[in-house]
Amino acid sequence: MNIAANDTTATLANRVYRTLQTEITTGQIPPGQRLVRREIARRLGVSPIPVIEALLRLEQDGLVESKPNCGARARAITPETIVNECMLREALECQVARLVADTASGNQLADLAAAARRLDTLMQRADPNSVIGMELHMEFHLRLAELTGFPLLEQQLRGIWVRHLMQINWLNATLDPVPEGWHGLLVAALSSRDAEEAEKAMREHVRYGQKTLSEAIRRLTDPNAG
Repeated sequence: MNIAANDTTATLANRVYRTLQTEITTGQIPPGQRLVRREIARRLGVSPIPVIEALLRLEQDGLVESKPNCGARARAITPETIVNECMLREALECQVARLVADTASGNQLADLAAAARRLDTLMQRADPNSVIGMELHMEFHLRLAELTGFPLLEQQLRGIWVRHLMQINWLNATLDPVPEGWHGLLVAALSSRDAEEAEKAMREHVRYGQKTLSEAIRRLTDPNAG
């Protein structure tokens, strides 16, 4: 894929960044794979300079890691990283749940309920490797954050969810399916207008995700796992 055209270096760096971000989060570049700048530049038809800038941005996003004398690689996924990411996600999404339960309008909650039904239906019947389904999953949760009215909260949660998407897509084939009506139950708790109940439902929601991810990576890395 050649993305060079006649763009400026900044625009090229942004395009390289978006391309690599997609490749990493969808599993085209698997966790732990080395990211050789000259190879990427040749493949994308650009000079090494925008590749260097893109890799620095991806490192700030937590999708790439680099070590002295080892170069850059797609961030490895371990049981520890899953627990740490889910702990941070739980803290932010529980606050989101409280705020949405307190402030969302009736129309907004109705829209969320409809979106939850669509998402739950898709997640029950979709191809286990459906990237589209996982992206819709992320957008549903980011919509909740948007409804809080706090852009920084949404921004921070988006960063977490991009990394979460990487984990889900890599482990997708070994993940347990979500319970039927899983997001509908969450919206029902938000619609109760009870902040405590909403926080409890979101905490259970996130912890279920952590459990399934942890079990999935255990099965993937341990050939004797049941």
